[in-house]
Amino acid sequence: MTDVVAVTPNGSILKGTYDGYGNIDQFEGAIIDATVWHRACWTANGQPTDYRGPSVAAPDQGWFFEDPAHDLVEPPTPSNRAGLTQVFDPLAREAGLEIMGSAGVLGILRNRETVNADTLLNLTPDDITDLYNDHIGPAIDAVEHQLNTNPPR
Repeated sequence: MTDVVAVTPNGSILKGTYDGYGNIDQFEGAIIDATVWHRACWTANGQPTDYRGPSVAAPDQGWFFEDPAHDLVEPPTPSNRAGLTQVFDPLAREAGLEIMGSAGVLGILRNRETVNADTLLNLTPDDITDLYNDHIGPAIDAVEHQLNTNPPR
Protein backbone atom coordinates (compact mmCIF):
# COMPACT_ATOMS: atom_id res chain seq x y z
CA MET A 1 0.00 0.00 0.00
CA THR A 2 3.00 2.33 0.18
CA ASP A 3 3.78 2.04 -3.55
CA VAL A 4 2.16 5.23 -4.85
CA VAL A 5 1.80 7.61 -7.77
CA ALA A 6 1.13 11.31 -7.17
CA VAL A 7 -0.06 13.86 -9.73
CA THR A 8 0.96 17.35 -8.61
CA PRO A 9 -1.02 20.53 -9.35
CA ASN A 10 1.50 21.42 -12.08
CA GLY A 11 1.04 18.00 -13.73
CA SER A 12 4.24 16.29 -12.59
CA ILE A 13 3.97 12.55 -12.02
CA LEU A 14 5.85 11.26 -8.97
CA LYS A 15 6.20 7.51 -8.44
CA GLY A 16 7.73 5.85 -5.44
CA THR A 17 7.33 4.69 -1.89
CA TYR A 18 5.21 6.74 0.50
CA ASP A 19 6.96 6.86 3.86
CA GLY A 20 3.97 7.68 6.08
CA TYR A 21 5.33 11.18 6.72
CA GLY A 22 4.17 13.01 3.58
CA ASN A 23 7.18 12.10 1.44
CA ILE A 24 7.50 9.98 -1.68
CA ASP A 25 11.11 8.83 -1.86
CA GLN A 26 13.26 11.98 -1.98
CA PHE A 27 10.29 14.29 -2.72
CA GLU A 28 9.63 15.91 0.67
CA GLY A 29 5.99 16.87 1.27
CA ALA A 30 5.09 15.37 -2.10
CA ILE A 31 1.55 14.41 -1.17
CA ILE A 32 0.56 17.89 -0.01
CA ASP A 33 -1.98 19.17 -2.55
CA ALA A 34 -1.31 16.16 -4.84
CA THR A 35 -3.75 13.63 -6.22
CA VAL A 36 -2.33 10.42 -4.74
CA TRP A 37 -3.07 6.92 -6.01
CA HIS A 38 -1.97 3.49 -4.85
CA ARG A 39 0.10 2.39 -7.85
CA ALA A 40 -2.10 -0.69 -8.50
CA CYS A 41 -5.25 1.47 -8.48
CA TRP A 42 -3.59 4.06 -10.75
CA THR A 43 -2.66 1.30 -13.21
CA ALA A 44 -6.14 -0.26 -13.04
CA ASN A 45 -7.65 3.16 -13.81
CA GLY A 46 -5.60 3.60 -16.99
CA GLN A 47 -2.68 5.54 -15.45
CA PRO A 48 -4.44 8.93 -15.39
CA THR A 49 -2.21 12.00 -15.60
CA ASP A 50 -4.81 14.65 -14.81
CA TYR A 51 -4.72 16.51 -11.50
CA ARG A 52 -7.97 15.88 -9.58
CA GLY A 53 -7.35 18.03 -6.54
CA PRO A 54 -5.71 17.08 -3.27
CA SER A 55 -6.45 13.59 -2.03
CA VAL A 56 -8.24 13.31 1.27
CA ALA A 57 -7.07 10.99 4.01
CA ALA A 58 -8.78 7.62 4.11
CA PRO A 59 -11.07 7.21 7.16
CA ASP A 60 -8.90 4.38 8.48
CA GLN A 61 -5.55 5.91 7.50
CA GLY A 62 -2.91 5.00 10.02
CA TRP A 63 -4.99 2.25 11.63
CA PHE A 64 -2.45 -0.46 10.87
CA PHE A 65 0.15 1.41 12.91
CA GLU A 66 -1.58 0.00 16.00
CA ASP A 67 -0.15 -3.36 14.91
CA PRO A 68 3.46 -3.50 16.19
CA ALA A 69 4.46 -5.61 13.18
CA HIS A 70 3.96 -2.51 11.01
CA ASP A 71 5.56 0.15 13.22
CA LEU A 72 7.83 2.57 11.39
CA VAL A 73 10.37 4.16 13.68
CA GLU A 74 11.58 6.55 11.00
CA PRO A 75 10.97 6.96 7.28
CA PRO A 76 12.81 4.32 5.28
CA THR A 77 15.49 5.47 2.87
CA PRO A 78 16.83 3.41 -0.03
CA SER A 79 20.45 2.39 0.45
CA ASN A 80 23.23 4.36 -1.20
CA ARG A 81 20.86 7.13 -2.37
CA ALA A 82 22.99 10.00 -1.05
CA GLY A 83 26.16 8.30 -2.24
CA LEU A 84 24.78 7.95 -5.75
CA THR A 85 23.92 11.64 -6.00
CA GLN A 86 27.40 12.62 -4.85
CA VAL A 87 28.91 10.36 -7.51
CA PHE A 88 26.61 11.17 -10.46
CA ASP A 89 27.02 14.92 -10.70
CA PRO A 90 30.84 15.11 -10.83
CA LEU A 91 30.94 12.27 -13.39
CA ALA A 92 28.27 13.89 -15.54
CA ARG A 93 30.08 17.26 -15.35
CA GLU A 94 33.38 15.61 -16.28
CA ALA A 95 31.67 14.01 -19.28
CA GLY A 96 30.16 17.42 -20.16
CA LEU A 97 26.68 15.91 -19.93
CA GLU A 98 24.84 17.35 -16.92
CA ILE A 99 21.59 15.91 -18.32
CA MET A 100 22.94 12.52 -17.25
CA GLY A 101 23.41 13.56 -13.57
CA SER A 102 21.25 13.23 -10.47
CA ALA A 103 18.67 15.68 -11.83
CA GLY A 104 18.59 13.81 -15.14
CA VAL A 105 18.81 10.30 -16.52
CA LEU A 106 20.89 8.66 -13.78
CA GLY A 107 18.76 10.30 -11.10
CA ILE A 108 15.65 8.84 -12.74
CA LEU A 109 17.23 5.39 -12.79
CA ARG A 110 18.27 5.77 -9.16
CA ASN A 111 14.70 6.73 -8.17
CA ARG A 112 13.17 3.83 -10.06
CA GLU A 113 15.54 1.46 -8.25
CA THR A 114 15.56 -0.87 -11.27
CA VAL A 115 19.33 -0.76 -11.81
CA ASN A 116 21.68 -2.19 -9.21
CA ALA A 117 23.24 0.63 -7.14
CA ASP A 118 26.71 -0.88 -7.56
CA THR A 119 26.31 -0.77 -11.34
CA LEU A 120 25.46 2.92 -11.13
CA LEU A 121 28.32 3.61 -8.71
CA ASN A 122 30.83 1.98 -11.06
CA LEU A 123 30.01 4.20 -14.05
CA THR A 124 32.87 6.26 -15.48
CA PRO A 125 32.66 9.48 -17.51
CA ASP A 126 33.32 7.37 -20.63
CA ASP A 127 30.41 5.07 -19.72
CA ILE A 128 28.16 8.11 -19.29
CA THR A 129 29.26 9.49 -22.67
CA ASP A 130 28.61 6.13 -24.34
CA LEU A 131 25.14 5.84 -22.77
CA TYR A 132 24.31 9.36 -23.93
CA ASN A 133 25.62 8.79 -27.47
CA ASP A 134 23.88 5.43 -27.84
CA HIS A 135 20.51 6.28 -26.29
CA ILE A 136 19.80 9.84 -25.13
CA GLY A 137 21.30 11.69 -28.11
CA PRO A 138 19.27 9.69 -30.66
CA ALA A 139 16.10 10.18 -28.57
CA ILE A 140 16.67 13.94 -28.54
CA ASP A 141 17.26 13.86 -32.31
CA ALA A 142 13.96 11.97 -32.77
CA VAL A 143 12.05 14.53 -30.67
CA GLU A 144 13.68 17.37 -32.62
CA HIS A 145 12.71 15.73 -35.92
CA GLN A 146 9.12 15.20 -34.73
CA LEU A 147 8.76 18.82 -33.62
CA ASN A 148 10.24 20.13 -36.88
CA THR A 149 8.17 17.91 -39.18
CA ASN A 150 4.90 17.76 -37.26
CA PRO A 151 4.74 20.61 -34.72
CA PRO A 152 1.86 20.59 -32.23
CA ARG A 153 -0.94 22.97 -33.08
